[in-house]
Amino acid sequence: MILDTSVLVDLVKNQPKAVAKLVRLEEEGIALTTTTVSVFEMFRGLKEMNNSEKVHALEKLFHG
Repeated sequence: MILDTSVLVDLVKNQPKAVAKLVRLEEEGIALTTTTVSVFEMFRGLKEMNNSEKVHALEKLFHG
């Protein structure tokens, strides 16, 4: 399943529904991926907001 930018934003914001859905998908063994465009949009948006804490959380999400 491809996670788009809006889902990634919800995960970074720790939205309960998005987190619960992600956990459920992982438990079901569904492979999760995203696009390079979504990765770029996420990093660019967070860096423009000067939010280093969320940038680090995003790096952890993408790098494991």
